Amino acid sequence: MSHGELAVFPVFDGPPSAVACITLDEALALGTFRIGEIGGGTVPELLLVNDSDSRVFLLGGEELVGAKQNRILNTSVLVEARSRVAIPVSCVEQNRWIIHKLTMGSGGVSFPHMRGHSSRSVHESLRVSGVFRANQEEVWSDVAQTLGAHGVHSNTGAMQELFGQRREELAAFSAALPCPEGARGVVAAIRGRMVCADIFDSPALMGKLWRKLVESYALDAMEPGLAGKGASPRPAVPRQEEASVFLQLAAVSEVEPFDAPGIGRSLRLKAGEAAGSALVLDQAVVHLELFPPEAAGAEPGSPSARSRLSRPSERRRPH
Repeated sequence: MSHGELAVFPVFDGPPSAVACITLDEALALGTFRIGEIGGGTVPELLLVNDSDSRVFLLGGEELVGAKQNRILNTSVLVEARSRVAIPVSCVEQNRWIIHKLTMGSGGVSFPHMRGHSSRSVHESLRVSGVFRANQEEVWSDVAQTLGAHGVHSNTGAMQELFGQRREELAAFSAALPCPEGARGVVAAIRGRMVCADIFDSPALMGKLWRKLVESYALDAMEPGLAGKGASPRPAVPRQEEASVFLQLAAVSEVEPFDAPGIGRSLRLKAGEAAGSALVLDQAVVHLELFPPEAAGAEPGSPSARSRLSRPSERRRPH
């Protein structure tokens, strides 16, 4: 499915899952779920209070709007019913540190190239200190550069302004690319190059998050020259085989497990220069995200990527 410079490949099939959860937007609507500052406020953490009877899933890169500054989730999180947890976040509104409202609402999802940077820096932070910390300077730089590329002005350097000022264009992408029935994941490509994959444990969860994800992909697709800069021209819509090869990078990844905030395990993935993560609960992959190599000439579907897939000795199963 394609619109403009963006092509998406819906992903089907997979084992059934028994993980029951609701999304951030659904939880906020209940009135028994809230997110706010910890004490007087600290940039890299927020307090999540779930007084509902449901587990709640929050997507890595999902924006939380309000409190002293807008933040994004550094990793996907599954929160148990009737629980409290400190969640790891990064600031996406550099020039504000004052309360707009005590509790936070829901925004969009950060764009793929920014999520890829964050995934890599969080993995490095976990290795060094065991903390889900992203490189805050890099996050601010990604937001500022993207605001500039889109010609969007924000007095506080807020990522949210991108979604507000490009609302009509983003709505056109989500209208042209509706979620197919039964899809449980999506692979996104911009100007013929894979940029991201998001796979969920159920079609129900995918359906609820599809629009937010497509609009986040669209922000990168609308940015001039972002994908394939300096590379030889490629077809606007890649072949399905290329999307399949990209997904297989998850199967040959080196896997490092860490306890996730909330419940479950966060598996950090690395396959050459490709990166990603998976939130796993009771052997079910609640959410898998995958990002391509950043280095030129190492893109998924290239001979180097295919050679990695052909070496069984490198395969490691998550556990």
